[in-house]
Amino acid sequence: MDIIILFVLLLTAGLMLARAPRNAVLAAWLVSACLIAVLFNQHATSILPLSF
Repeated sequence: MDIIILFVLLLTAGLMLARAPRNAVLAAWLVSACLIAVLFNQHATSILPLSF
């Protein structure tokens, strides 16, 4: 999941550098933001089975 988010962020940066239409950059940024929020929620609510 982390790698997917990094690729989407890279795509967003590439769209910005390529001067893509504003809607495409905004859509890629929104997808990235949603994926980051989902990943944060997963990490924040998951229980780590720590047994030493």
